[in-house]
Amino acid sequence: MTTLPGTETDTAPYIVCEDLFKIHKSDELEVVALRGLDLKVRGGELMAIVGASGSGKSTLLNILAGLDQPSAGRAFVGGRDLLTMTEAEMVRYRRSAVGFIWQQTGRNLIPYLTATQNVELPLMLDGIEAGAARERANELLAAVSLEHRHDHHPEQLSGGEQQRVSIAVALANRPPLLLADEPTGELDAIGARARAAGARLVVDGTQSMGAQPFDVARTRPDALICAGYKWLTGPYAIGLAWYGPAFDDGVPIEENWITRRGSDRFNELVNYRDDYQPGAIRYDVGERSNFVLLPMLEAALEQVLDWGPETVAAHTRELTAVAVPRLRDLGCRLDEDRWRAGHLFGVRLPAGVDIPQLGRDLRARRVSVSLRGGAIRVAPHLYNDDADLDALIAVIRSAVRA
Repeated sequence: MTTLPGTETDTAPYIVCEDLFKIHKSDELEVVALRGLDLKVRGGELMAIVGASGSGKSTLLNILAGLDQPSAGRAFVGGRDLLTMTEAEMVRYRRSAVGFIWQQTGRNLIPYLTATQNVELPLMLDGIEAGAARERANELLAAVSLEHRHDHHPEQLSGGEQQRVSIAVALANRPPLLLADEPTGELDAIGARARAAGARLVVDGTQSMGAQPFDVARTRPDALICAGYKWLTGPYAIGLAWYGPAFDDGVPIEENWITRRGSDRFNELVNYRDDYQPGAIRYDVGERSNFVLLPMLEAALEQVLDWGPETVAAHTRELTAVAVPRLRDLGCRLDEDRWRAGHLFGVRLPAGVDIPQLGRDLRARRVSVSLRGGAIRVAPHLYNDDADLDALIAVIRSAVRA
């Protein structure tokens, strides 16, 4: 293992990157994620790396964490040359010299272990005795204010709580370097910051409600708005909304006699009142009286609840986890995992694909996706299986190679 000269001094940089390149290759396509990066970070320094999506932030963190290798250049952490370390040295480095926090909480925690057990695991892998590991885990969970949730599994924790457990896991072995890839990107954290700033958090759940778990009590949005016809599988021309206390005394955009107090007493409708019914009822619109749409929506919601959003999310994640690398191998561009859900993602096609012919081929194979210019929007559901994704990939492969 090569060491960086001078790293034995207190003033030497702890992280040094010199002319760092990272090129992702797929068939004939090359994407430059890092181009000639130079970086120095001293011990004890706190640094934020900012930039547009796709600018290489995650790539750099993965290299520093020992999870990826650069294409060219040099990278030193604590005097270690990350490009010359053996596999055994790299395992020890990842285990005890660096802590890493993914933005997606599901990648940080083992689902069948409790919060305490998740924190204990890296300690026990490093040879720490069980009693000492339990003591350290309790200390860290208390530090992130989760000692009362120590025996809960990840699925029983909110997104923000899962991320705090992830921080405890990353700190378990007292690593001198802690890397965090957008750890505050969760809605729970955004909601907390919004409340602290006196702002309102209004969530448009149209593209996720019904296909992703969402707990209003945990995230505490001020409002949640959903069209009824997408993942809630209801009819067009109707939607749903949940409003928190911040909107209890609001004035609706659509004035409606049925949202006024006393409107449920038809014999008194001649005694019109200006005040509204309590809570969110004041925001109801005329469709609430539609005797065709509402039963359809009710049946759809019952079906969604019977399936369970967790089931939809798990199934679609499993489907797309296999399909996404295959699409990338064809030269297609897709968002990084952290920006992409299993139930809805975009596929940017390589240049030169005959889009009209692609559309005809998709219809011939009875593959239903949404063509958007030079991209495809894919939205799998429970009724889709591997064969459906295989058909989509086969059509795209033929189009790319035509």
